Amino acid sequence: MSSIHNTNIVGKVLLEFESLPSTNTYAVELLSTGQPAEGTVIYAHHQTSGRGQMGTQWETAAGLNLTLSVILRPIFLSVQDQFYLNKAVSLAVYQVVNQYFPGQTRIKWPNDIYLKDQKVGGILIQNGVQGSFLQWSVLGLGLNINQDHFSDTLINATSFCKESKQIWDLYEIRTQLFRSLDSYYSELKRSANMMDDQYVQAL
Repeated sequence: MSSIHNTNIVGKVLLEFESLPSTNTYAVELLSTGQPAEGTVIYAHHQTSGRGQMGTQWETAAGLNLTLSVILRPIFLSVQDQFYLNKAVSLAVYQVVNQYFPGQTRIKWPNDIYLKDQKVGGILIQNGVQGSFLQWSVLGLGLNINQDHFSDTLINATSFCKESKQIWDLYEIRTQLFRSLDSYYSELKRSANMMDDQYVQAL
């Protein structure tokens, strides 16, 4: 266990693993057996059975990309308003990618991150519900950074490295991601609909 500073909650508790089947699965199991702090990050250098949208598998090379999950407790959000969390997380990841590739980044509805019309990142959110409100959320994030070759089945995948022909500092980008998630989550708490225009403009 380690910690990341300069954020309010995201990454203050960081559980780092060389390999995990799925960071989301680990996070959900953690929630079922204890009370992890809000903002806890589960980070795997290699995720062997990562999950994508609609049951697909997220393919990633060991040690080259960012694969992590974040535990949040958005108890202020009703079930009918849960897509606002999706918007906040999508914008947070979009902001990080666009910081390095300005004007070349967009969100593909609902929450894929595209760089030059190819997929560079994906988001999978799992929610726990009690009554009409969310009790917890696990944000699964995959961001392709230094992987420059993908399997033939992933014809639309790209990465920072593939687009720039250079190697990137994973930890620097991870820190930026934590800060961005922290910022957008704080904004979500203040006023969820403030992000509507930002989200539409990023599509």
